Amino acid sequence: MKITRYDKEFNVGLTTEEVSERIQQNLINDTETNTRSYFSIVFSNVFSFFNFIFFGLAAWLVSVGAYSDLVFLSVVFTNLFIGIYQEVKAKRTVDKLSIMNAPTAQVVRDNIAEVIPSKEVVLDDIIVLRAGNQVPADSIVKDGVVEVNESLLTGESDLIKKEYGDMLLSGSFIVSGKCHARVDACGKETYVSKLTKEGKVLKKPKSEILTALSYLIRVVAIIIIPIGYFSYRTNLELGLDQLETVVKTSASMIGIIPAGLYLTTSVALAVSSMRLARRKALVQDLYCIEMLARVDTLCLDKTGTITDGTMSVEEFIPVKGGARIKKILSSMNGSLVDSNETATALKEHFGEESHYEPTKILPFSSARKYSAVKFKRIGTYVIGAPEFILQMTPEIYFEINKYSSKGKRVLVLAKADELLDDSIKGKTVMEAMIIIEDHIREDARSTIEYFKMNGVDVKVISGDNPVTVSEIARKAGVQDSDKYISLDNLDDSEVIRAAEEYTIFGRVVPEQKKLLIETFKNNGRKVAMTGDGVNDILALKAADVSIAMASGSEAARNVSQLVLMDSNFSNMPRVVREGRRVINNIEKVASLYLMKNVFSVMIVLLTFMIARPYPFRPIQMTLIELLIIGIPGFMLALENNTGIVTGKFIPKALKKALPGSIVVFINVVILYATQTVLELSHTDVSTIAVVTTLVTGLIMLGIYCQPFNRYRTTLFLSMLAASTLALVYLSETFQILIGDLSVVGILMMIILVQFSVPILLNLKKMKETSEIILHAGERLLERIDELNEVI
Repeated sequence: MKITRYDKEFNVGLTTEEVSERIQQNLINDTETNTRSYFSIVFSNVFSFFNFIFFGLAAWLVSVGAYSDLVFLSVVFTNLFIGIYQEVKAKRTVDKLSIMNAPTAQVVRDNIAEVIPSKEVVLDDIIVLRAGNQVPADSIVKDGVVEVNESLLTGESDLIKKEYGDMLLSGSFIVSGKCHARVDACGKETYVSKLTKEGKVLKKPKSEILTALSYLIRVVAIIIIPIGYFSYRTNLELGLDQLETVVKTSASMIGIIPAGLYLTTSVALAVSSMRLARRKALVQDLYCIEMLARVDTLCLDKTGTITDGTMSVEEFIPVKGGARIKKILSSMNGSLVDSNETATALKEHFGEESHYEPTKILPFSSARKYSAVKFKRIGTYVIGAPEFILQMTPEIYFEINKYSSKGKRVLVLAKADELLDDSIKGKTVMEAMIIIEDHIREDARSTIEYFKMNGVDVKVISGDNPVTVSEIARKAGVQDSDKYISLDNLDDSEVIRAAEEYTIFGRVVPEQKKLLIETFKNNGRKVAMTGDGVNDILALKAADVSIAMASGSEAARNVSQLVLMDSNFSNMPRVVREGRRVINNIEKVASLYLMKNVFSVMIVLLTFMIARPYPFRPIQMTLIELLIIGIPGFMLALENNTGIVTGKFIPKALKKALPGSIVVFINVVILYATQTVLELSHTDVSTIAVVTTLVTGLIMLGIYCQPFNRYRTTLFLSMLAASTLALVYLSETFQILIGDLSVVGILMMIILVQFSVPILLNLKKMKETSEIILHAGERLLERIDELNEVI
């Protein structure tokens, strides 16, 4: 299809008819949504690795007529339904919030500037870009000058000047200046889209839980088929008929699969994202919830977090000729296109009238810390941070420090000799000082107090004078706020040394913010970074968890994993509590699932070694999973649990699961060892094994429910009652034939139940033993992973 290209004047843009033509040609800036499609949710839940095994085992059981043992499918389908329902519900909630955060673009059409969703931008549209905007599509500058950061694409953080005829790549963001640009490529034809397609941009989320679950899946994937094969051969060699062989083999494989754990984790994270969305926190990376729970260091940019971002000019101190200086400031405001809060405060106080004609403009950037304008006849004037503009004499330093020590921001207006393309040159002479006040958030102190009480260190990183930042941090209750330093002119090695020594960092440029975050991480900290401006983007990318304020720049929102849609810093404690709740509960539930998986593997290996049939049937495993794992796990996952998250996921879960697994294994070993002497049949062994496993599971559930409260007590007693009722009234349904046991069999069952409690409690006290076993298990997992990579 031949496409007609348009090159309209930057202040005219496309006509309505031309835009309609572009839409019909599908030349729009279509982008993918943050959440998965409904089809993707259903497909991934139904067609999973474990479901293929479950459905295969079900077909195998049907082929031999073992219909009663298909009850395990009820658990599979229930989990499937819950998983799909919760993910769809979470998707709808998050999508609604995503609409509020959807990127927008200002375009010129029919001589009129209007704001539209970025996905509605079409080829050859004229877009207007200013500081804080992210470039929505590959475009060519038609008017104006901007400085661009392309680090999201290239990894390089240097600012690049773009003027007439230069290309702006989608995904880059405007640091300073303003321009009109014509869209040259959009949608799938943009540079960033092609990179994404080649797999060079997207990164896997950092998640210990995701990594641990991947290990488990790899291990199970490697061992499940061999275990099934050898179990089948062993049962045949023992003389079991085809029906019993298939039933026992299926049960051994079902017990090993940790499908419920993976599903529970996915659902818990999806539900958590929904809960956060209701609190106006948009989760853009699901696994950042886990990192939130592990955060021990919170880095704040002063503006927009401790302060609410609003500023006002408190005092104006001209050296001489105050009326003339006010006119110069008003003309600078009218000439510059800076859109930050400082510029807004200056415009409100001095206006933005054109008293003097500008001939050259240098917009503000967080790297330079100043902006400048060259006027006809009167020369070049620069406004910004004193240290970056003036020769700091003792007199000037004293005056500035007098205000900074009170928490005020000090700007200076100076006359410069010459204005270059990206800097000023020659001598500067101060013309005026401007004192600006930041408004501290009403809830800043209580929010910071929460983090202090919960073991989270707060660091303040700002581009402002460190004395000013220190005083504001003190008022907000930041601990050790007197430990401050200016990073102006420090090299990287000095910044790294200062990272752990100080709490307040002032005069920080974007690259130094990033370096500080990386240093904290290299020192073993889990770091969250909050920000709202383009100067925060490099640091946001480097942090373990990046949190943006919706009121901030579009570019900052787009690179962050979490966006506070109401820009309310006081919501941070609730966000962290939610992260801790879901991760602590996942770890607790994981222990229940792993207990079943571990004892299943141990018993299967035992049956190979001593040539005995697997003691459980699929229907019996269903009862155990339902009453000891499934229902309790689901209920425990809903609890409030906001303790600090420490340690590694799998080792912690295994440490809690091992005592119960070992007790179940010991009981089965004793049953096999005494089976011949006591004249117990395979059915007797199966019955006693199920009862003792249920009792062991209930004891472990009681341990997990401690300390008991009304909720956990109700849960435990409900599962105890359900287990008792199942054994009394549904024993034949689950083929737990207690009535068929001999006196000796009943006595053996009572003895094993009676001794399970002290054995279990003693095993829980054996921390050193469990840690040795865990260390060996970790080494084994590493070797299996290495083998899997080689294969």
